[in-house]
Amino acid sequence: MKYTYTPLERIKKGKSFIQKTSPFFAHLVMNMDVKENKNIPSMGVNFKGNASFNPEWINSLTLEEVQGVLCHEVMHVALTHLVRLGTRDHFLWNVATDLLINYMLLREGFKLPKSALLPDSNGDIELKKPNGQPLHINVKEKVAEQIYDLLKHECDGDDD
Repeated sequence: MKYTYTPLERIKKGKSFIQKTSPFFAHLVMNMDVKENKNIPSMGVNFKGNASFNPEWINSLTLEEVQGVLCHEVMHVALTHLVRLGTRDHFLWNVATDLLINYMLLREGFKLPKSALLPDSNGDIELKKPNGQPLHINVKEKVAEQIYDLLKHECDGDDD
């Protein structure tokens, strides 16, 4: 008989694997409180490091992707992204910080869901602006504020 893990067991298993392979990320992830929340589409974290996950979404991921997502969420806290949001547009700030975190995690060898914003190994990614036009961004050697300013500038100019 094949055992099927519950979403919370998958998260605990992901934490355990991170503990064995990545001491830095393990320290952060092991201190993250994680709870089920069927009212969100995927996973999120608050500034205190408390994470919420949609169980169906977690079940759609491989265990390697669960590990990557756990590290992704905890990096928002470690890099104080939620505190640094300030008066910025929440959606654009989240895109900017996701791009930066995902680039960092991919370079560390983590796997992330294919639906995530995934820069290539050079930090390049092609996005679509709200008007449908392509937008090429390179996140290498940038901080979230620089990426945000670029996104904001490009999206504000969509009326052209």
